[in-house]
Amino acid sequence: MIYPIINLQKPNAKLIGIRDHIKFMEDAVIAVLKDLGITATGKVGKEETGVWIGERKICSIGIGVKHWVTYHGLALNVDHDPLAFQGLNPCGFSSNTMISIEEILGYKAPRADLIAKFKSHFETPRFSS
Repeated sequence: MIYPIINLQKPNAKLIGIRDHIKFMEDAVIAVLKDLGITATGKVGKEETGVWIGERKICSIGIGVKHWVTYHGLALNVDHDPLAFQGLNPCGFSSNTMISIEEILGYKAPRADLIAKFKSHFETPRFSS
């Protein structure tokens, strides 16, 4: 789980749109996965948010915004247990829709490496003060 708390309206700057923020988070996750050799996409032009590997979802995004400050964030499936989703419809999809990095790579990616990769892709001048 990653919960970036971001002021979407920097002082003396134009407002960053909520859809742009969601797209930025999707792009950061896609870049992290690319670093691991995994090709992923967002669902461009669709109502579903998140990051997908074909028709399987690897990352869910759900944010809240109050006074143009974000809360909540994203859930990247690093090494989830597929059995944990039995009987559930995560994000309204069947449990077979969900996939993890471990399931794709065949091993557990070190969390410290994933965190470092995500931070490097998430840093951008648009959010600096």
